[in-house]
Amino acid sequence: MGAQVIGTCCGFGVDYIKALDGALPDRIPSPRHEPRRVGYIYARQIPHMSKHNVTSNRPPDRQEESQMESRPLVVVGAGVSGTAAAIEAAKAGVQVTLIDENPISTSMVGLNVPQFFGQRFMDALRNKPLMLERVAAANDALAEAEEAGVEVQLGTCVWGAFRNTETSRALDGPQLGLADGKQSWVMKYDRLIVAAGSRDLGMSFVGSNMAGAMGANGAHSLMSRYQALVSTRAMVSWLGNLGLNTARMALDRGIEVAAIVDVSSSVPGDEPFKTALQGEGVDLYTSHTVKEAVGKADDIESVLLVDRRQ
Repeated sequence: MGAQVIGTCCGFGVDYIKALDGALPDRIPSPRHEPRRVGYIYARQIPHMSKHNVTSNRPPDRQEESQMESRPLVVVGAGVSGTAAAIEAAKAGVQVTLIDENPISTSMVGLNVPQFFGQRFMDALRNKPLMLERVAAANDALAEAEEAGVEVQLGTCVWGAFRNTETSRALDGPQLGLADGKQSWVMKYDRLIVAAGSRDLGMSFVGSNMAGAMGANGAHSLMSRYQALVSTRAMVSWLGNLGLNTARMALDRGIEVAAIVDVSSSVPGDEPFKTALQGEGVDLYTSHTVKEAVGKADDIESVLLVDRRQ
């Protein structure tokens, strides 16, 4: 596989709620409307994690509105913060549902949603049961959450959150719109914690839309959570500990790291970390930035750098 650029520029999306293509209902059910089968699907398949086994169950195909699911507390995002919040709430006696979008469908990964994945992933990513197992195994805290009584729903995204406002007064309390990639439903909630974590931002150099240009979060997911990154050689752009950690992770997985590039004149990040990477042959370029990614057939083969001091 050709060269690869991993950009570590990201944005913190605390209030991030992702819309899933094709999953939006034609309307939100309310006490004034009887739910319809067409355009709004109540049946769904929710993946559950039970320690080392991932199973799924399917509720009845249709729910009356009076029987709509309701949870005292919903936590969106099963990363470090979200899982910790769910565990502490469960230990305090609160009924908690923890929702996480991973594993993400290959159609969304191919569109670089919600991370910048760079179109470099193995076919194994299409194996949903395998990905569920890997996602569960990559986060030991999920087993602890389940043992604490947290209901864990993997492979489920939030496409909307709704409360009564001036323009929507008929809702029967706060509601979340959920989808698992095939079906969509609504869940009531009393309290909501959104811990969606950071998101990759787009890169602005020429050729950044080519296969092989990816964000650090997308690279992390493919290397650790999914174990499905296809790459032999990489360059990491933008430094700091995020970039250093990305380079370290790539090296540990047998990927050659040609260089780490940063536009600043000094080298940010932990000094022992940088020294260790340099000791393994990774070059650090300061006062440089990526001007252009070069390749054939929309696949990166090399990168042109520019020295901002010249």
